[in-house]
Amino acid sequence: MLKDQIIEGFRVSINQLIPGTEVTVFSEIPNEIKTAGLYKDDSSFARIDDFTIFLWFNDVLKSKIYLKIQRNIIQISHYEEMILKSIPELMNNFQDIHSEEFLKFLLKLSSKISFDDLLIAKFLNQQQNKQSKGQLDLILVLQELTFRRYEGQKCTSGFVFTEEIEEFKSKVESTRYRFFEFDKKAELTHSFFSTPATYRYVDGRNSFYLIDNRRHIHGILRLKNPDSFSLVDRIGNRHLKELLEDMPGNSWISFVGLKDEVYIIVGENQQLKWSNNHWHFRNREIILSLLEKFGLNNGLDKLLVNVIFSLSEIKYGSIILMPEDDNILPPIIGKIDQSTIGMSLRNSIQSTSMLELASSNSILGILSSDGLTTISKKGSILSCGDIIDINKAAQKKIQGGGRSQAAIASSYFGIALKISQDGPISFYYKGEKLIEL
Repeated sequence: MLKDQIIEGFRVSINQLIPGTEVTVFSEIPNEIKTAGLYKDDSSFARIDDFTIFLWFNDVLKSKIYLKIQRNIIQISHYEEMILKSIPELMNNFQDIHSEEFLKFLLKLSSKISFDDLLIAKFLNQQQNKQSKGQLDLILVLQELTFRRYEGQKCTSGFVFTEEIEEFKSKVESTRYRFFEFDKKAELTHSFFSTPATYRYVDGRNSFYLIDNRRHIHGILRLKNPDSFSLVDRIGNRHLKELLEDMPGNSWISFVGLKDEVYIIVGENQQLKWSNNHWHFRNREIILSLLEKFGLNNGLDKLLVNVIFSLSEIKYGSIILMPEDDNILPPIIGKIDQSTIGMSLRNSIQSTSMLELASSNSILGILSSDGLTTISKKGSILSCGDIIDINKAAQKKIQGGGRSQAAIASSYFGIALKISQDGPISFYYKGEKLIEL
């Protein structure tokens, strides 16, 4: 019974964390790694191809578990591989169900700490055989902060983490951040955010605490000119780029977001998001590779990905189509707004480039308007506010609302994406869902 619960826990955690994957569990060595000669007793990981990874380890009941993690069409990325590699390393700490360590593990899982939290802390701690307590404590403190309110407002804050504090401080001088050092180092404790000043003065948007791997807080990093970044820039992490790129000490950033979620940023395109009590890997490189394969590049792919994630984070629904041929589009049976002003507005937007709309800060409003928006591979708006024929989606007996039906129907003409009002991003092609983030 316990083993079944552990296996199901692995399935749920991996499916939530690495989107679009199928997890298969084996009790004996799978033929794929046996015949390929990839199985080794002193190892616990094998990558068969771009889309398939095997893990194996002893579970807490001393029996061997083999996991096959596979995703179709979209390859498993380097960072996703690193997260998956952390699972055997984590489980090796809990080999004896009667040990003190395992009892501590169960106490953690029965309180506020989930397997996901332990896995993410292990992933963030790149030092082999070192405890991840500092990383775990930081995660838990921010998770706790998401439940707080002050004078009716949500409480937010954030941290920049580094293992090489002095080298990091010296490099900050050349960035767009200013460092204010404390006279006396503070320590991160579970009650750190017990007073309003701790999160009112450091908001996790324009200012962050600088913390090391011993949980010592050295001071505050403040952005010199917050107004230089738009909402799309911020959700695209462009305001954090200088604190991550070429910075010493395995640096990463964590903060409470706009909707009571915790984010961990490990790179410009790599973002972990904690929501609904699970961690999700929001890997932008997956979407960038998908759009590049489809022919969208020259910087437009990065812009579109930033816009997609911005709409998702602020929970604005949208349906976008990038057709394979600009002259072959879905049959239109109506417009969302058929008034004179509606027609005039659509005409003013048509043929406008996404770059122009982004520079005028109007792109989020246009792409989140009702109806289908169609964008060419060159990045110009071909059409917007369209109500299309969804008969093809209906023939497949797809479950879902009008937005899902429209996304599926339009995907027969190119690659279609749907952003749900509750945040998930789905990509469709030829009537099939490719992935959901």
